[in-house]
Amino acid sequence: EGFMTRQIEEGGQVYIVCPLVEENEESPLKSAEALFAELRDKFGDQADLIHGKMKPALKDAAMERFVAVLIEHTGGKFPLWLTPDQVVVLPISEKYNDYAQKVADILDSYDIRAIVDDRNEKIGRKIRDNEVKRIPYMLIVGEKEAENDEVSVRKQGEGDKGSVKITTFASELKKEVEEMMNAW
Repeated sequence: EGFMTRQIEEGGQVYIVCPLVEENEESPLKSAEALFAELRDKFGDQADLIHGKMKPALKDAAMERFVAVLIEHTGGKFPLWLTPDQVVVLPISEKYNDYAQKVADILDSYDIRAIVDDRNEKIGRKIRDNEVKRIPYMLIVGEKEAENDEVSVRKQGEGDKGSVKITTFASELKKEVEEMMNAW
């Protein structure tokens, strides 16, 4: 069980299959040989790895398989450092779209991936929609937050965490991401 690289010699050629997960009773994943046979059927000779150089078709298949396993393993709830959108900024009305964009720009300066949900929807609907998207943090902004350079923080799955200064939130989030990255 685990990741591996395996050489298969067939008809005088050497094929390398990597990285794949061994099949076992608990895992629905295919063994290296089964996946290689499937790739050969699908891509023909393009699935060969010759002299350690991976052909593009196999690179795409390996990446596609890796992402599929990652999504299945995490249930779509990626770790904070890996998720495409780490933060979504939700203005409570169109009047606060400019402030929401300012917050997103500040977060960007801290290398935090943020988007602004400036749809003309009620805030409850925006929160529900972004919970379903599994974006780790939602920052709600309105009049009080704009006046005080603050954001109201909601963590996905945990709810309201209160209001904090934008720079404080950005620093804490950046630190959280760095700690996760250093753990690897």
